[in-house]
Amino acid sequence: MALLSAIRRNNTQRPDKQGFTLVEMLVVLFIIGLIAGIAIFTIPDPRGQLVNEAEKFAGRTIAARDNAVLQSRPMALALDASGYRFEQRRAGAWQPHVDGPFAFTPWREGTVVQQMGGSDKRLIFDPVGLASGDMQVMLSREGDSVRVEIARNGDVRVGQ
Repeated sequence: MALLSAIRRNNTQRPDKQGFTLVEMLVVLFIIGLIAGIAIFTIPDPRGQLVNEAEKFAGRTIAARDNAVLQSRPMALALDASGYRFEQRRAGAWQPHVDGPFAFTPWREGTVVQQMGGSDKRLIFDPVGLASGDMQVMLSREGDSVRVEIARNGDVRVGQ
């Protein structure tokens, strides 16, 4: 009888829990991972913004090339340190587009532009989509750089 009462006493008097259960640890790790993921995705990536700017420039250049083919009228890309614009040959002179997708587009603040290849600041797409020459445009910002290559055959590529 004394033995039974001792066993009952031991069963009812549990020692205090020490430590965490596996489920509690997994929940904490999940919450930490979730917060870390949110923090990573909210930090802006300046490299991504520069690539986006280069892709936007390349896309508009492709659209201008295609427009030259569709309208059977030459289009030119003119760029400088402040931005780029597209011009069309009308009445014997190059006239810039003042509105729409081919209007002047400024570079984002802090973007440095360097043109490599070709000394002319204007690249002309003829009515069959061929460029007047090869052009490479290097966009740089905060130590990062992206190159946009425009080939004589009209191909436009964004590279590192």
